[in-house]
Amino acid sequence: AIAVFERLIKDAEEYLDSIHFNSLSAEEKKIAAASWPAVEEGSYFKLANLKYLLSDRRKVVEANRMAIEAGAYFNLANIKDLRGDKDEALKLYIKTTELAPRFLYAHDYLGTLYASLNRKEEAKAELSKAIDIDPAYLPAYIKLAGLYKSLGQQEKLELLYKKAVT
Repeated sequence: AIAVFERLIKDAEEYLDSIHFNSLSAEEKKIAAASWPAVEEGSYFKLANLKYLLSDRRKVVEANRMAIEAGAYFNLANIKDLRGDKDEALKLYIKTTELAPRFLYAHDYLGTLYASLNRKEEAKAELSKAIDIDPAYLPAYIKLAGLYKSLGQQEKLELLYKKAVT
């Protein structure tokens, strides 16, 4: 897999050379990277692209490897969860969040699994992380509101509602 990435990087380098991107100064590349709104901390594919823009090609392969590894753990966790192997799914979702701490869906699914296991405090923490990552992600609000309601935490439910509508 590393060889595939290295080839992709070489191809990308040749393409960028062909459009004269490498003629930009290091400062211009930093400005371009800073103004690129798609980049966010913890998103390994985007991090790889940012590192490329900043000419740190040695770390591009590692960032892409992390993205693929996190995605593989997440997909396997989904399969285990659907097949009823909750304990294994839990371990795999946790591993996913360790590899990609800002992977929204990993926190959402982990929170949902915790809730199904009646581990409500952990569920609330994971769903809150999902909301912190993307404050517009409605499914996490709905699930977290359900937890607050089931626990009789009316004040937290009202605060969550206010956060959701602002």
